[in-house]
Amino acid sequence: MTKEPGVLTARVVSWPAVATIGLTALASAAVIWLTAVPFGPEVCALSLPGPRNCFPSQRIQAASLPTLAIMAITVLSIAVTLVRPRISRFVSFVAVLLLLAMTAIAYVLVAWNPALAWSGLSGANP
Repeated sequence: MTKEPGVLTARVVSWPAVATIGLTALASAAVIWLTAVPFGPEVCALSLPGPRNCFPSQRIQAASLPTLAIMAITVLSIAVTLVRPRISRFVSFVAVLLLLAMTAIAYVLVAWNPALAWSGLSGANP
């Protein structure tokens, strides 16, 4: 078996691109879940019934779908980066932009409108 000049024999994997995508996804998930599960006993006003975004079940419900979307974006972009290492910079750039946009959208959904689309479907709160 002879080697031809100019032929790449080993696959070059762009680990910095994979690490960038992975770290951005972890930071995005952390922002979503720290918003969904707030700290301290004084998270909501003492009025009963509390506003819709005070119920932990609704916040967790609202954070689940964006978390799944972030996981899907991350897995797909890392898979493309590993399969096609020549376009890893472009994929990394697009994935980071998508993850940041998803984080901003998820923050609004979780912090202010967590039960917007999911409260009637779950049956958790009558």
